[in-house]
Amino acid sequence: MADLPELPATITVDLDTPLKRGDDAIATLTFRRPTTVVLLDMSLIQLGLVDMDVMRDLLTRTSTVGLIGEEVDKIDGADMLQIARDVSDFFQIEEFEDLEIHIDGDIVTIPLVKPIVRGETTLDELRLRRPDSGSFRSLSLARIGQMETRSLAGLLPRISMSPLTEADTYAAEPGKQRGSLHAFLVASICTLARPGAIVDINVAPDRQQWWPGSPLIDLNPHGRTQNKKHRALVPVLPALDRWLRAEYATYIALSQQDRAGRGWLVNYHGRPIQDVDRAWDTMLTNLELPKGREWRSYLLRHSLATLARNRGATKWDLEGFMGHSDGSQTEVYAIGEFPSVVTALEGIVADMERLAPGAMHRSRTEHGLVGQLSKGDENVS
Repeated sequence: MADLPELPATITVDLDTPLKRGDDAIATLTFRRPTTVVLLDMSLIQLGLVDMDVMRDLLTRTSTVGLIGEEVDKIDGADMLQIARDVSDFFQIEEFEDLEIHIDGDIVTIPLVKPIVRGETTLDELRLRRPDSGSFRSLSLARIGQMETRSLAGLLPRISMSPLTEADTYAAEPGKQRGSLHAFLVASICTLARPGAIVDINVAPDRQQWWPGSPLIDLNPHGRTQNKKHRALVPVLPALDRWLRAEYATYIALSQQDRAGRGWLVNYHGRPIQDVDRAWDTMLTNLELPKGREWRSYLLRHSLATLARNRGATKWDLEGFMGHSDGSQTEVYAIGEFPSVVTALEGIVADMERLAPGAMHRSRTEHGLVGQLSKGDENVS
């Protein structure tokens, strides 16, 4: 990124006609550079046109002396013109015209004039995907077209994929012994399951969770009693199907006596693991991501569910897919296909593939055996 001039945090305007406040006279006014929160409910287009109704609100929100609307109304016209000109400089970016916005298919990378500080991490660019219809849920297209800040602030988190993609790219890096973390991330994205259910996925036939060609995976293995943390029967996304087939190929390549205790999707050298907490913490450190509660592995499904909902997943589908619908009589007779969730998750996976090609693929896939399975050779005897 090119070197940028220092952005002023405030601007100060000397008034030709001091503003009366009781017995005092205010001769200078200082205004802070506004953040997105300050600009909520304002149109950036109207700000650019120096719409006085919008400018009035902006001045009351950014004044260091706590101006109220009635005081702004009493500012002399010539002084207001000067204030409007100076405050407008906050939004002038001619000096940054050499910044390059990179477009790669449906992904746009936008350098930030003022980097965002996230804990100990600094973001100097945003990578955004082309929004689909689900991204606009509860938002007004007209207000987005008018560049209303609240609507834009609602849209940007829905189309930003960077942290999730960075995590998956990190886990997929060849030669780094991160296979268990990689499998955990892929399965989490494809199933929205809790961490305990993810590390419990096993392709061994006696578990009765999945077999090659099955369109569904039962997150509740044979013999486990359902509890309040219901584990659902969910569709298998293509990205997860590749991983399951690869693990199954590894499993059937073993001798009968060596198959005992094997077949775990999330494993360490073939053996089961209880969690990925240590690998998760190492990832956060290496990627310089925050380590607060909102970044813990068990909240990954909450973030993914929000992304899916914002992409059009219906409430009923999402509840069933995530196991919030606990096996009612309806579910006994009707196995949910959850099409809106599947569509949303496939869109997320597709965007991640565009951002980081191959990051959703298992690097250790046994191509020959998987190829045989895809042709129907699924004998486990």
